[in-house]
Amino acid sequence: MLDAALRLFGNLSLRRQLLVLTMLVSLPAFALILIAGFEQKRASLKESIVTGGQLVNEVAAEQSNLSSDAEQLLSVLALLPEVQGRDAPACSALFAGILKKSAEYGNVVVTDRGGDVWASGLPSAAPFSIASARSFQQAVKNRRFASGGYNIGKVSGHPTIGFGYPLMDRAGRLSGVVSVNFNFQRVVQRITRAGLPKGSSLTLVDYQGTVIYRNPDPGRYVGKPDRAGLFNRMKNGAEGASFTEGGEADGQLVAYRRLRLPGEPVPYLYVRVGIPLRETMRKVEKELLVNLAAMCSFLSAVVLAVVYVGKKCVIERLNRLQEASAEIAGGNLEARACLEGGELGKLGSAFDHMAEQLAEREAEREDLIAQLQSAAAEIKTLSGLLPICAYCKQIRDDQGYWNQMETYLSRHSDVMFSHGVCPTCADRVRKEIEELNALE
Repeated sequence: MLDAALRLFGNLSLRRQLLVLTMLVSLPAFALILIAGFEQKRASLKESIVTGGQLVNEVAAEQSNLSSDAEQLLSVLALLPEVQGRDAPACSALFAGILKKSAEYGNVVVTDRGGDVWASGLPSAAPFSIASARSFQQAVKNRRFASGGYNIGKVSGHPTIGFGYPLMDRAGRLSGVVSVNFNFQRVVQRITRAGLPKGSSLTLVDYQGTVIYRNPDPGRYVGKPDRAGLFNRMKNGAEGASFTEGGEADGQLVAYRRLRLPGEPVPYLYVRVGIPLRETMRKVEKELLVNLAAMCSFLSAVVLAVVYVGKKCVIERLNRLQEASAEIAGGNLEARACLEGGELGKLGSAFDHMAEQLAEREAEREDLIAQLQSAAAEIKTLSGLLPICAYCKQIRDDQGYWNQMETYLSRHSDVMFSHGVCPTCADRVRKEIEELNALE
């Protein structure tokens, strides 16, 4: 498989090979960015879980403090002479002053044993009763500070939760209940200070699963049963647990706490914070996209640089080498690649040296051919019919002149002549000389 991949890679053009190698070198950087993004995403989720837990703990602590303050307030009010003496005008004025100074309270009332209110911090046009309120019933039953559940304030008309404290006379008999309920504008302020991510929610649910307060969109949820699945998980799950619900696209991180009064088996309030996972991950995804965009920009610049440098330093030099090869193949032995620097420069130098050797050998070959042609011409001349005088042995050349044999052969060959006398000629010459001497 590797060999097939290498063969396929080898069949690509040099430019494409450079681009493929650039992409392969960039892959580890992309992998590191993605891995870092996923790790950051996981860390952000953990941080959101911690943040959600801290927020819900802070809200729960504030609500717990409010209930403790309410218990102290009611226990003090139950001992006041105005309350013990059923001085309705004085009590109503006192309660109104408390409401003015403590915005967290919705109303303060005091009732008789039957639950009929005889003093209220908020003015009421008609008498009313809280006998059906759980806080009143539990305070009467258990003779201690008791919590209630969701109800609509009889005077304010706002959703609230109440607390009751038994009012005992000097003989130790129950004479009524002092009660207070909360104004959840304090919760709104708490959300504002919390700085939750966009789309987060804070929900308060009573012991029966009825939504007492919800931010945002209170009109859609308040007074209605909480989602059964969520309420059951808060009711039966571990104290202060966090969990995720749904996928990352539309799910949320949920953290909750249960609040209960000492001696009460059932929590009177559930505090829940929901943080959408999408918002939690948005920042991480944005950073990941920014990093990927930066990497893509860098990779684009690298690709352009590789293309430009590859063209100037590799492809154009190879094209020059190819052109020089074509010129030499066409017969121009003076063509040279003239490349310098690097491995391609060495290759160009070797090519130019080869071209010079080819030129030298071609010159030698042409000189040898010329010599051979000349020798062949001379051999052809001497191998033909030579017109020679039958008496004096002179040879006639192509121009019609008669030349001595020695002169002609020396001119048309490498033969050199030296002169001497053979014995026969020597005897003949000697006889001729003797005859001439005899005649004298």
